[in-house]
Amino acid sequence: MSLLYWRNLFRNWIQILKKLFLYASVYEEAVTVEALSWIIGDEIDESPFVGELLQKLIQRGLFSKEEVYNRKVYTEHTIVRDFAQNKLKEETLDKKKLLLRAAKYYENLADQNKNIWDILRARDYYFQAEEWECASHIVLTIVDALIRWGYIELSMSLLNESIKTVSDEEKWSLKFPLL
Repeated sequence: MSLLYWRNLFRNWIQILKKLFLYASVYEEAVTVEALSWIIGDEIDESPFVGELLQKLIQRGLFSKEEVYNRKVYTEHTIVRDFAQNKLKEETLDKKKLLLRAAKYYENLADQNKNIWDILRARDYYFQAEEWECASHIVLTIVDALIRWGYIELSMSLLNESIKTVSDEEKWSLKFPLL
């Protein structure tokens, strides 16, 4: 194999590593390797595998790994995430697009595992991306279950946040979600 081949391979590897480093900074919580693969994906390669790259970032102390409920999750260290978020701004990358991608990941995950907390994470990312209608739709979908399970304060908080951000037409359904 030629030197040019290895140089291009290395350059490509560095680009993916940089992308993972920057894009992962939108996640506020520790996430699985699947979530990290999803965030750096695109229309061509929806979810490239990042396990090997992730191990390199862990070895360099940029990410940490822990086990939560028998699942390995990863997170950028706080100071690293702050640096990466500043870099995102400098490079004028579309943070909204990344937030929407994170929201879609959690929405897909919630469809698979029926976990209400995953759909609430999707709602949080939609809210950060200022996609008010998507965020309020999720709230309307789950508010009954939250109230039934005793999360009344959380339900009221989510409804109030949604009321402040949606159109007048949608406010009616948010004020009276049980009708």
